[in-house]
Amino acid sequence: MGMGERMRRALIAVVPVALSLLWASALAEPADAVHRFGTARYVDRPNQPLVSPLDAVTRSASRTYDSSRVTKRCRAGASRPVPARQLTPNKLASLMMAITWYEAAGRTTNETPSPMTQSRNDAAGPTSLPPVSLRDSRAVMYWHPGIGMWQLDDQGLGSSYAQARFTAYSAGILARMVAERFCRAQGSLAATYAGFFACDLSATRRQGENPAERKCDRAYREIYSPTNNTMRDITPTSTTDSTGGSDFYRRCRIGRPGASESRADCTYVDVARAQESTLWKRNGSSPLASPYYVMTQRIGGMFFERRVWIVSDTNQISARRQLGIHNRGRGDRRFDSRVSTRWTDITMCDLTERTGDC
Repeated sequence: MGMGERMRRALIAVVPVALSLLWASALAEPADAVHRFGTARYVDRPNQPLVSPLDAVTRSASRTYDSSRVTKRCRAGASRPVPARQLTPNKLASLMMAITWYEAAGRTTNETPSPMTQSRNDAAGPTSLPPVSLRDSRAVMYWHPGIGMWQLDDQGLGSSYAQARFTAYSAGILARMVAERFCRAQGSLAATYAGFFACDLSATRRQGENPAERKCDRAYREIYSPTNNTMRDITPTSTTDSTGGSDFYRRCRIGRPGASESRADCTYVDVARAQESTLWKRNGSSPLASPYYVMTQRIGGMFFERRVWIVSDTNQISARRQLGIHNRGRGDRRFDSRVSTRWTDITMCDLTERTGDC
């Protein structure tokens, strides 16, 4: 079984599971604050549905709580109210969700975070992404480094994953990271959220907000009750699934038919089809990429994320990066996107829709 297929199976919910009684009460119209979150399952293939964003978060939190060695020393167990330095599955899920509204929903809980969110502020500032975009009269080809509701990017948590854009997959990455940070920092929210721009204290100061009321901290406290260990005030959005509007199940052929061709599962990403909060489409210093395909490939014993733009039936442009290589410039050229991201002409066919060079 290839890496791409293993990733897909990890994303698929084979048997529907009822919502846990501990957080089912959260799915009600809130009295004081609105915290919108996606609850739709992706059912393009009825026999292979993907869990909803909310299910992905809560299930990942439960699995991590039960299996992580780090969480063993900070598990709250049956203690109520839940101590500030200890963790439960619902508390972990709430910590994870609080990030998404400010990374991917325009810094407001009134918008539903879109799993398709792509970074738009990578072309300016001291940590800017070196220019890797290519422009054509018919397409804009730009590699967005930040992907998804948590904006996992090539600089950090997303460096090893091509599937980080899908909530059903990225939730597992976040659950492990947040749990380990929380436990090692003995419940410090500042340490738990370090590195997420929207939750960072320095970012809060730059934007003129009250540091004592950092929004990610406040959102977490609004949706989680330590008194009875429940999630609360979450408004379901039945039009948002874990792909955010991407076409997850496609099959692509790279190269001409014959001995030199390779085939891979691929996903079609078109920002015009993005679900829910689309503020990121309207604001940002970076270009907004034209529709493209994304896939994982193994080449010479190494794994790569490849993105392909079909400009015309005879013109396809591809970029790829080696998984595990941080893709933003750091002075060290091994981590410079101008080196680690390779742009080339390519021959590709979307076998599912019969588009491209077929």
